[in-house]
Amino acid sequence: TYDTWVRHIELAGYEEGHIIIEVPNLYCKDWLDRHLLIAIEEKMNRTLGWGESQIHSTVPFATRAVCEDERGIQG
Repeated sequence: TYDTWVRHIELAGYEEGHIIIEVPNLYCKDWLDRHLLIAIEEKMNRTLGWGESQIHSTVPFATRAVCEDERGIQG
C-alpha cells in the first residue's frame, strides 16, 4: 500500500541525471527496487520532462548500520 512503501520516500538529491531517493530501511529499499523503482523513474521523467534520469534508492547511514548489525552483515 501507499502508506507501507511510498509515504516515507524522500528526495535526497539530484545530480547529472541521477535522482537519489531515501527510504526508511533496507527491507523497504529492497522491495521498492524490485517492484516500484522503474515505475517511479518513468513517471518522474514523464511528469517533469526529464530525459532518461535514473533513480537510485538509499537508506540513511544510521538506519543501514543498525539493520546490517542486526542481520550480521559486515561491511
